[in-house]
Formats: sequence, C-alpha cells, structure tokens
Amino acid sequence: MRIRRALGLTAAGATVVLTVPVPALADTADTLYVNNAAPAHCSDDGPGTQAQPFCTVTAAANVVEPGQTVQVRYTQGYLEEVHLTRSGTPDKPITFVGTPASTTGSIGKLPLVGKGAHAFVVSGVHDVVVRQFAVRSTLDGVTVTDSARVTVDANTFGSDVRGAAVRVTGQSDHVTVSRNRLYQSAGVVAEGGAHGTVVTTNDLSRTLSGVRGTDAPGLTVVHNTVAFACGPSVTLDGASTGAVVENNVLTAHNGESLSTGPATTCGADTGGRGESEVVVAAAATAGTTVDFNVVHPFADASAYTWAGTAYRSPQSLTAATGQAGHDADQDVRFNPGNLPERNTLLETATAAIDSADPAAPGTLPADLDGRAALDDPLVANTPGGTGRDRGAHELEGLHSAYLQTMGINGSPDMGPPPLDIRLTASVTNSWPTKVTYTYEFDDGSAPLVTTDSSVVHTYTAVGAYHPTVTATDELGVRVVSPQLAYVYVNRPGPLVPVLNVRPVESGPALTYWADSSYSSGPWRIRDFRADFGDGTVVSSGVLQHTYARPGTYTVTLTETDEGGRTASVSKVVDVDYTDAQKALRSGERVRVLAQTSNDGLSDGQANYTSGSWGPFAKIAPADPAPVSVAAAYTANGNLHAVRTAFDGMVEVADWDRTGTLWGNWSAVPGKVPAGLNPSVTQVAAASIGNKLHVVALAEGRIFEAVGDYDSGRWSGWGEITAATWLHAPVGRIAVAAIGNTLHVAALGADGHLRVADGDYTRGTWSNGDLTAYIGSPSGITELSAAAIGSKFHVLALAGGNVHQATGDYAAGTWTSWANVSDAIGLGGSVTRLSAAATGNTLHLYGVGNGHLHNANGDYTAGRWSAWADVTAPGRNVPESGITGLAVAGS
Repeated sequence: MRIRRALGLTAAGATVVLTVPVPALADTADTLYVNNAAPAHCSDDGPGTQAQPFCTVTAAANVVEPGQTVQVRYTQGYLEEVHLTRSGTPDKPITFVGTPASTTGSIGKLPLVGKGAHAFVVSGVHDVVVRQFAVRSTLDGVTVTDSARVTVDANTFGSDVRGAAVRVTGQSDHVTVSRNRLYQSAGVVAEGGAHGTVVTTNDLSRTLSGVRGTDAPGLTVVHNTVAFACGPSVTLDGASTGAVVENNVLTAHNGESLSTGPATTCGADTGGRGESEVVVAAAATAGTTVDFNVVHPFADASAYTWAGTAYRSPQSLTAATGQAGHDADQDVRFNPGNLPERNTLLETATAAIDSADPAAPGTLPADLDGRAALDDPLVANTPGGTGRDRGAHELEGLHSAYLQTMGINGSPDMGPPPLDIRLTASVTNSWPTKVTYTYEFDDGSAPLVTTDSSVVHTYTAVGAYHPTVTATDELGVRVVSPQLAYVYVNRPGPLVPVLNVRPVESGPALTYWADSSYSSGPWRIRDFRADFGDGTVVSSGVLQHTYARPGTYTVTLTETDEGGRTASVSKVVDVDYTDAQKALRSGERVRVLAQTSNDGLSDGQANYTSGSWGPFAKIAPADPAPVSVAAAYTANGNLHAVRTAFDGMVEVADWDRTGTLWGNWSAVPGKVPAGLNPSVTQVAAASIGNKLHVVALAEGRIFEAVGDYDSGRWSGWGEITAATWLHAPVGRIAVAAIGNTLHVAALGADGHLRVADGDYTRGTWSNGDLTAYIGSPSGITELSAAAIGSKFHVLALAGGNVHQATGDYAAGTWTSWANVSDAIGLGGSVTRLSAAATGNTLHLYGVGNGHLHNANGDYTAGRWSAWADVTAPGRNVPESGITGLAVAGS
C-alpha cells in the first residue's frame, strides 16, 4: 500500500459565482483605477481615475463604495497584502478585477498581487468579488473570514503560494471559489463552521492538497479537475455534512511521464492514512452525495475512504453505501499541448465526456475557459448525463487555426502594389463538423466569410499587414489564428544591391564575408551569389570565403528578386591579416592574461616579430574571480591558463593553437593538500616539453601537480617545501624551466629569497639561500621569473621598483641584483609584475596607475627598451581595475 505523502496543509476557497466575462469598463465614477506603471503617474492621494490612478490596490480598497469596480492594470506587480474591509450589497457588489496582459489567462499574464503572508484578506464583509489576479503569498493566498456572498474567481495560484490557495473560515457563508487555476500551489480549504461554500470549475494541477472541508457543512465541490495532488483530491472531515461532490475529474497519476506526480515536494502524512482520492469521515456522511465523478487512484491505493473504510472502486462503494452510482475509474489523459498549467481532456477520456449531472448544484453555464456545453459527436452520452463534460474543461473538437500567406505564383508575401496574396487556413478539428472561415485582411477592407480554406486578396496600399482567420464550426465553437502571418506591400522601385565585405574575426586567417543584408527593393531577393575575385563564386548559405594569400581583390555581388530583376555591385577589397591574426602568426610572441575587477580574465597577444598587438578578449568566465592567475606554453604550441578556484582547488583552461579557441575551465584533480579547505594564495606555471607544471602556494607551503598533455593524465599534488626543506611559511613564488629542470624561487617569511631546483632527469630536488649568497631587495611584494637558454632570471618588485638577478646554470654563477627601473625609466609605482622570454629577449610587464606597461631586455643587443604604457587607444588592452597579471612567451 502506497501511503499518501500529504502535507498537513489546509486551503480554502471562496467566490461568488459570476458566469459571464467581465465587459470593458468605462471611465466613470463607478470605476476606480489602479496602475503603478511609471507612465501612469499614479498617486494614492489622488482620485483613482484613469488619468491619475491609485498606485496600490489597498488605496482603492480603503475608499471603494457598493457598486464600484476597482480595475487593476497589469504591471510588474503590486507587492502588498490587501485587506478588504468594505462591503457591497447583493445588487451592488464591490468588484476587484485585474486587467490581463493578454487574453490567454495563463499564469503570469494577470496582475500580480501579494507580499508576506497573504495577498487578499477578506474579513467581516459581504458582497465582494476578487477576480483575475495572479496571487503570491508565503501562507494563504486568499483568506475569507466571517464573510458572506464573496466570490474568488478566475485567479491563478502558483508555486509561491505556500499555505492554502483559498481558505474560507469562521462564520462565512455562501462563498464561491470558481474558475481558478492552481498550479504547484496548495489547495482549497473550508473550515471552522463556514457553510454553503461552493468550489466549482477550478483546475488544480500538482497541488499539495486538493479540496478539503473540515467542519464545513453544505460544501459543494463540482466540475473541478484535481490532478496529481499530494493529498487526497477531496476530503470531508469533521461535521462537513450535506456536501455534494459531483462532476469532478480526480486522478492521482497516469502512465505518462509528463503527468506523473506533483512537481512540488510532498511531505509525510502525519495521520498515517492510506491513500484515497475521496475521503469522507464518518461525521460527514450525513446528507452527503458523491456521484458523477471520474476517480482514478494509484494502482495499489483506494479510490474512496467512506466512514473509515477504504473502497478500491466506485462499484465497491456503491454496493456498500449506494454512493458513486455514476462514478467511473478511468486513467484519464490530458492534452500534452496544454500541460502543465491546464488539464484539458483528450478524446480518449470517454468516461468524462458528455456524462456530467446537469442538475448538480453549483454548475456554471460555461467551463473554466468560457466554453458552453457541447455534445461530442464521437462519444455517446452516458445514462443520466447530457452534453456537459466532467471536470473544469469542456472538450471541443475545433482546437486551433493557423493562416499561411503566399503570393499567388508561389512567391513570398512581399512586393509592390497591387499585390495578390493567397491566404490558406488550416484547422485542428477532431470532430466531423463543418467549418466556416472569416478572413480579416488588416487593410481596412471588409472581412470575408466563406467555407473555402484558401482565398486570394489584393493589397493595394503600401504597408505591413497582419491578416488573421477565425474558424467557426457548426456547433458555434470559434478559434482565432495567432498573428503570425505577415504581408509586406512595399513602394515600387528598383532592386538595389548593397555590398559590405568584412573580415571574419573568429574564423581562419584571410576569411572574408560578403554582407548583402542592406540590399533593398520591393520584392524579396530570390537568388544571390558573390564572386570573390580569385575565381571563387559562392551562391548559397553564408557568402564567405578564405583567400589563399593577402592582396587586392574585386568582390562582385549579384542578386535576383522575385520580380525577375537582376542587379550587381562590386567593391575593391584589400585582403590582409587582422591584428589578432598577425599577433598569432609565427615569430616571437607573448600572451598577456589580465584579470580585471569587472570584466573577468582577458587574453591579449603581442607579436614582437611583426610588431603587432592582437585585441584583448575574454576567455572562459571564472567564478569566483581568481586570487591569482598564471600562464605557460607547452611544446606543442598550446597555451594554458591557470587560476585559483575555491576550497583548495586549482583550475586550468587550454588554448588550442589549431582551433585558436579557449576551452572551458577544468579542475586539476584533487585539492591542494594543505588542510581541509586550504587557501591557495598564488599559482605559477612552467612547461617541460608537453608537460605543464602547476605550482600552488597554499597555507605558506609549495605544492606541484604535472599535467602530461601527450598521455592526457595528471599527477597528484606533491609538496615541494617538504622535498627541498625550504623554510616555511612562503609568501611569494615564481617558476621557470631550463631543460628538464624546474626552478622555483620562493620568498620566505624571514625575508630570504631561496631557489629550489627539481631535476626531472635525476629525480632529485636541491635548494639554496639566494639572499645569503647575493643579498636581496627589502620589502619584496611580487616575484616573477623567466628562462633564456641556461639562465634563470628572477625579478622582484620592491618599493615600486623592479630588481633583477640572474642565475647561469651552465656557468654555475649568479649576478648581483640590478635595479631594472633605472634602465627602463620606470616612473611611478608598480603593483603587479610578470615576465616572459622569447628568443634572447626578456619581456617585462607590470601594472601601474591602473595601466599596463611593458619593457623589453634584448640580451643580444645588450639594452632595455623604455618602460612604455601599452594601454593606448587601439590596443584594446583592459584600461583599469587589473587585479591579476600573467604572461607567457613562445
């Protein structure tokens, strides 16, 4: 036995039954307006007219008089809890009505009302209507207490209603809850002595509970669809005597995955009750009628519990109690095109079609969607039933209409006047009923009413038109096509081809695009081709071509329109590599990664051979923003970016030189092993062959992981500080590789700079105290390193100046520290520092005063270039907020 997982939620419903659509409201003293949109210039101290409406529903509720209507305009929402304390009269009710944004009535298209516990609180009043609102609340959506003749009609309750959708309580009487849509919300509750409550023609889909009455005599539950609720579909507890439960469709599930179970989370049933769709307590059986319903429980559950006894089927309940004589158990399927908000019937739901009790109290003249009863010609009426269907929705055969427009010769719907257009209607009609079509041409001409599904109309004036068709069957069912058909009648004139030739930035080098989108003429262009001037002609798809070499070419565009006219235009184009492509071509290149405070991580490139800069562009976004970034090329020419992630993780993104694209960030396997959730404060990177060595500084200790791009494998994290007996804690690191050896410069907390060397041929580590050997600048805040030949260049930022020392591993010597700032004319302080090498040149990059600077040390010529601001117009370099910097040379 499956146990019903119903939350201990109760929900109440209340509405006065009004069965006709609301007419358009005139701007009279009988109408108060609410509109908080900016153009409305609303005021809660104003008159509430259309010219100056109220800003809040509450302001109107405080002054509304009997017979007046409060019209609430659809906007971004009314975040308020509205208390209704003023009453109407039986012949002059007070009506609150929302103006929908569309006529579909779907969730989200009605004015949203609600903030806090409730959206509407109705207390101690009578003759009040609440209609056409989208309700939001943390508890009950609408509460009706000690009130009479109150109607809650045509509203929507979504998943943000956490308590009951509608709760009727206290000494309330003759409250009606009608034509509402409840989707993933709570259900409807009548309790605490409320009597004569009518719950009719509502659609409850995947709700936490269905309709529940507790000590609510005279409760009427008719023509509702309750599908896939957590709790029972209908519950009568306590002294809820004299109830009527008729003409409902109540189903726990069906076999379609789209419709199984509520999307909301169901809680445990604190009562431990077995699952039933209709539950009537012993105290509620007196005078209660259950009949003409479709009731479908789970396969291992009961359809009914009557006075404490479970009954699996309608037949077993009828045999024992005489109830449910016309009930049926059918696995009802709903129209998947309308799910999940609307549980409309399919033709296969034969037990629900044309089988309702026409005399059931609380039955409305029309269904939830305003449809009158229709006799389905495909289904025989059941004994005692008529043409009315069970549930909230009446099935119709005519479901939809569509309209297609085209020129009479098969040409598109565009051209100069007079323009003959064929309009072809199509309908979805599951019944054998004849259909009449009413064509509206949207050009001021009279509608055309005919039984023909295809007609021709001549448009004589220039303009854009949106024709529609209304299909009406012989039963009176009407459907209107959406405004998806277009007719464009353009001014007469020539075909004017317009050609723009542009390089394709993201494609292969020397790829150009012939853009014809600005061509004009009264007819639609039928054919086009581009001759790119090197013997290549493209006549379909994207007019794009990759040239074999730079040069000057004449590109010709030829177009033919639907009128049969042909025209051409030519343009001379100088084909060359873009700045980005030049920067990526062969030569000495440096890639610059700049982490900014607001734009994320960007990648730029400088080609020192061609003397060109490529534009900076964002690479794969990183969230959260990294504390540190690093970069290195591997021998295969691919670039790898490294960043700190979170909770001790480090991530890598790879740039593939063959595709010139960045991949997504992926984690280096495993956390840096420096604690439970270690803080990684810096990363560095270098390569040996096609192996990327990622070095991480975490909790003052240095760790390394190696990614082998030939085998596609990563090593685990190993600790360099432990292997080399480096003094911890370490504050800053820098790395570079010479041959098969990784060199790590580490700044200790004692101010000493030490160098560790990992020889991967011998499998050994060694280290030395560089400060003890040659001294070091005081107050070092940044370290960077690069290798040229056998020389390991260490650069330190101290006091806003850049200092350099070089270790020649072939000669076994170190130079003394030199102040590079003096050689390059560095002015002002530097806050970020990074270095890379190409050929025999050291490239130094730094951030100062929010700008990116560069100087280059040419060891062949024996000189440094001046410290230059490369944040210049046209360079596309991030202009400010650089918080992280990494460079790599190739």
